[in-house]
Amino acid sequence: MQFSKLLAQLRDIFPKTSAYVLYQTRDVMSWYEGGIFKRIDENRELVELLRRDAPQFLEKNSWVEGWLLSHDNFLFKIAEVAQVVDPPRLRQTPFPRPYPQKELKNDVVTNVSSADY
Repeated sequence: MQFSKLLAQLRDIFPKTSAYVLYQTRDVMSWYEGGIFKRIDENRELVELLRRDAPQFLEKNSWVEGWLLSHDNFLFKIAEVAQVVDPPRLRQTPFPRPYPQKELKNDVVTNVSSADY
């Protein structure tokens, strides 16, 4: 039985129960707009893009990187707590990509990010 049909049956039998809400939430986190791991990956891609193509913007608005790291940590924690598993897809690279590390300057790490997920 398809997961969406199961959700529809659960909704009819147990409207707005904890089990139904949990299944519905996991479904959204797994599939909606590519799922939560897609959102994490795109957030990390945005960090890479800004560092590569707009370093002046990041220098002028240094809080932006912290904001994006905070989003990354928040989304990953939601996925962890909800025990979301990324649905199998055809991918050629690790997913989500690791959080980008900043370049070393004078042998000092200029940004310590969350652990590689």
